[in-house]
Amino acid sequence: ITGVVVPVISIALATLVSTTVNVLRARQVDIRALINKEACDLRLLRRAVFGMFGTRQHSGRRARALSLLAAYVRQINKECQNGAVESLQELELSGGICTNQLDELSAMLHGVDGAAVSRQGSVGTAEGIIARLNSFRSDRVALLLTY
Repeated sequence: ITGVVVPVISIALATLVSTTVNVLRARQVDIRALINKEACDLRLLRRAVFGMFGTRQHSGRRARALSLLAAYVRQINKECQNGAVESLQELELSGGICTNQLDELSAMLHGVDGAAVSRQGSVGTAEGIIARLNSFRSDRVALLLTY
């Protein structure tokens, strides 16, 4: 058994370990890239909120929108902590993984309390950013839930 078998087994195991490490590293890099994209878009969305609700008349709406953004950041932070996969799996099973604070922020853009009439450029920008954020979060959560 010490002839050719031991070197072949050691090469096979080394290849398996190397492949596993490479896959895990690539996954980590992808998750980090998505978090960075979310952070950049959140900064842009914050600017759009000030564009939509920048006047004194809209200070209550601005405060509400900024508190929703802060809650979304807390959610991202929670989803990146140890044990996040288990809580995400529970959310997925309960059907609540798709809902987040961006839904409520998106609803603030339209309707009676919305900023759509007076600030259409900022609203359009915010809608695009919210769509990208949802896409980034979806990709990130999918990566976290696949192992």
